[in-house]
Amino acid sequence: MIAKIIYGQTCTGTLNYVLGKEGMQVLGYGNTFSQSISPKFFRSVLYFQGQRNATKNRYAHISLNLPHGEHLDDRTFYKISKEYMENMGFGNQPYVVVRHHDTKHEHVHIVTTTVKEDGKVLEISIAIKGVRRYGNTSKKSTDLHLRQLRNSKASCQYTDCPKNSLGWKRKMERSTIYRMS
Repeated sequence: MIAKIIYGQTCTGTLNYVLGKEGMQVLGYGNTFSQSISPKFFRSVLYFQGQRNATKNRYAHISLNLPHGEHLDDRTFYKISKEYMENMGFGNQPYVVVRHHDTKHEHVHIVTTTVKEDGKVLEISIAIKGVRRYGNTSKKSTDLHLRQLRNSKASCQYTDCPKNSLGWKRKMERSTIYRMS
């Protein structure tokens, strides 16, 4: 499994993409009042919590991608997403898990904020340590472990910008890609 994390200052474009994709399926919400909330209400919750701090990296867009040919049912994919968020240190943050069916590999998108209810920001370095910890502990329960990708060719396959373009460089500067195998 490959996990890609992109941090940003706004969530509007990300949520428009994630929730507006044809055939998308909301698998669930984390740390909201109910699993029955509307995507519109979730947008408001996420936006207002993120606005409690003026940091550049207020929001996180995470995609968890399965290798070609592998399949997980919705319940298992949501469970893995929840475990991932807990181990990253985002377990108390509001988040949405959305499954897309627009590529050959199965994947989910998770959108959350790095700003806590008290206005303090979760440190990105703590999240990265959490991802590594998740990779080490999840082997037992989900047969997945983590190693950081260092191959820029593999990294480029999950971006929509041509490699070595200015857009690609900017996107890669603010994203972290991991492979879980």
